[in-house]
Amino acid sequence: MFKEISRLKRKSAYVAEQILAAIRRGEYKKGDRLPAERAIAEQMKVSRNCVREALSALQLSGILESKVGAGTYVRNPVDSKVDIERALNLAKDTKDLVEIWEARREIEIVLIRLAIERATPTDLNEITDHLVEMRKAVSACDQQEYLAANEKFHLSIADSADNLPLRNALQALYSFTNKELLDHVNTGYVIEGMEKSLREHEHILESIRNADKPGSAEAINAHFRELESYLETKYLGRLEETIA
Repeated sequence: MFKEISRLKRKSAYVAEQILAAIRRGEYKKGDRLPAERAIAEQMKVSRNCVREALSALQLSGILESKVGAGTYVRNPVDSKVDIERALNLAKDTKDLVEIWEARREIEIVLIRLAIERATPTDLNEITDHLVEMRKAVSACDQQEYLAANEKFHLSIADSADNLPLRNALQALYSFTNKELLDHVNTGYVIEGMEKSLREHEHILESIRNADKPGSAEAINAHFRELESYLETKYLGRLEETIA
C-alpha cells in the first residue's frame, strides 16, 4: 500500500520515491503492472496529474513503461542512482516535451536504416503482421487497438535493427510520448487521422522492403510532421493555459 502524502515538498517527487521504494522492496517486480493512476492518487491523496508526472519521470528513467490500453508496468530493476528530480523537471518542461518527440523521430530514422541492413524475412513478416492489425483497427474504427498495433509496429522495426541501446531508448521515449502527448490529443483527431497514418506506415514498411534508406527517412519524417504540428498548436497551447 502507498502512504498519504502531506509534506510540502514537490508531491510528484514523493510519488516517484514511493513507487521506487515499492519496487525495491519487491512489491512490484519486472513485468508487474502498477495500480491504475486513480488508485495511486487516492492512496497518496494527490491529484492524478501529480501521479502522471511521477510515472512519466520514471518512464524517462527507464524504470517503467506504459502499454497502450494496458497500463503501466515495471520495465527494469531500480538503480539507486536514478535522478528523480531531473526526470521530473524534464517531464514538466513543455519545451522538452516537444524535444523528446523530436528525439524519438531521429532515433526511429536511425533504427529504420539499421533495419534495412539487418531485418530477416521473419522480422519483415512480424512488422507486416502488425500492419495488418492496424488495418483491421482502421476498419473497426477502434482507436485503442490502432494505437496498440502502432506501438508493436514501431518496436518490431526497432527489434529488427538489432541494436539494444537504441531499442531501449525508443521504448522509453515511446512510453513517454504516448502517455504525456497522446493523452492530450483529441480522440476525434486520432480516429480521423487513422487512415492517413496507416498509409504512412505502409510507406515505412515499403521503404524497408525496398532497402530505400533515403525514402525511409522521408517516410518517418512525413509520419511525424503532421502530429508535431498538431502538438505545437494544440497540446502546448493547452498546457500553457493550465500552467497559467
